[in-house]
Amino acid sequence: MKFNWIFVIGVGIWITTIAAIFEVTRLPAFRSFINKTFTQPNPITSSVAVIVMGIIIWYILKGIELGKKQTMD
Repeated sequence: MKFNWIFVIGVGIWITTIAAIFEVTRLPAFRSFINKTFTQPNPITSSVAVIVMGIIIWYILKGIELGKKQTMD
């Protein structure tokens, strides 16, 4: 059974993103920026967030699919 790199990369990106969000929200300047972003949604930041989340979810699903394919072989 080969090592599933795409799944590992997807999970790594997911964990790094969550850790970065927690780290950024600790700083007061960024916290006010995030509060402003959530109270007045900017279409550009919203679309970028949706695209990034889509890429992360795609990586995780692709990794699961490859993992299933490798265990069947």
